[in-house]
Amino acid sequence: MDIRLLTYFLTVARTGNITRAAEQLHITQPTLSRQMQELEEELGTELLERGKRKTTLTPAGELLKERAEEIVSLVDKTKTDVMTSTTGIKGDIYIGCAETYAMRTVAEAIHNFDEDGVQVHLTSGNEE
Repeated sequence: MDIRLLTYFLTVARTGNITRAAEQLHITQPTLSRQMQELEEELGTELLERGKRKTTLTPAGELLKERAEEIVSLVDKTKTDVMTSTTGIKGDIYIGCAETYAMRTVAEAIHNFDEDGVQVHLTSGNEE
């Protein structure tokens, strides 16, 4: 079972329709159906009740949906954490505005970025 299959499964669960899910995933309906059948075979149980117009989850499918949401969320968070820990968040911010009270708020926000280890280069100015 890989993260791609879990993402496919969650899309089917969310849409309630394999054809619609396949469209959202940009794959063919037969490919998605085959992937769902392989997932069911791997787990040794039915996950989906396929109707003419609607696909619903079996109790095992409901359990997998809960766990898959946790897994996919954790994988996404882990990717983000690892990428930001090795490269940090950095970039350039260009702000054009008149010297107003709002500029103080922007400066405070940028200062907070620096405290959080975010590397930002701020350039501000106006047309003058």
